[in-house]
Amino acid sequence: MPVQASTSRHTANTETATLPTTPPDTLHVSSPAERQAEASMTLDSLSRALQQGMVPVVEVMSLDGIYKVRIHHCHGISDLTRLDGKALWFKGTGEIRDLMRSRGISHGVLTWADQWGDEMIGMVSRSLNQEELLAWGTRICFR
Repeated sequence: MPVQASTSRHTANTETATLPTTPPDTLHVSSPAERQAEASMTLDSLSRALQQGMVPVVEVMSLDGIYKVRIHHCHGISDLTRLDGKALWFKGTGEIRDLMRSRGISHGVLTWADQWGDEMIGMVSRSLNQEELLAWGTRICFR
């Protein structure tokens, strides 16, 4: 049966179009190699992503005198790695500053390895989540 158009300007047509239904996509389960690739980013892949418009949050995580760089982006969190997929470790922040500055990244957040409590006095606390680490971290400049 055809639907007649309303003659009043203020009456809306309540008839809705029928959308075609498609079967849901099958769930993609990542292989261990794909998960490793998703969780890591080399300096070259970081440079390419920056050229394509990625605006990451760079986290410099302090781990008792050595540092690890983590890149927070819309697809998750990636460790800055070597070509073989192993994390890059730094003995100071100067090299990190130079690497980030040369790629046009001007600032980041310095965080610390999470501590769950103080075993010396028996004080137990909860672990910080990623948002809390970034929010309470120290803002740093790479310029």
